[in-house]
Amino acid sequence: MGNLGVTYINLGMEGTALDTWKVATQVNPEYEVPWYNIFSTYRTKAVMAIQHGRYLEGLDYMRQSLAYLKKTIECKVCHFPDMWKAEHKQMQLAINNPTLVFQEELQRLEKLSMDLIFMRIQ
Repeated sequence: MGNLGVTYINLGMEGTALDTWKVATQVNPEYEVPWYNIFSTYRTKAVMAIQHGRYLEGLDYMRQSLAYLKKTIECKVCHFPDMWKAEHKQMQLAINNPTLVFQEELQRLEKLSMDLIFMRIQ
């Protein structure tokens, strides 16, 4: 079901993908891949919202995604526990201190601005 969800994502059918992965978590709650796929989808939504200036919405998606990452880490079989624990810690830090998120976004925009200026000069 994990691959089916990925196919739905690639077709732009995000809701169907999430539904597929949620069913997969009910079928086998100890398999971390669908949990991580759900987390990843919400994390992507968070990043997109923040990059489009919808900061509170982005933080809300970050909070939602964190619960799914926690489920991922708690599974009996966890392929990348150290990496995912570090990601969980980093996201928890960002949620607890949203100014970090805004500073990162400001840095991204400043770099983009400089890149565009540099392109115009050439």
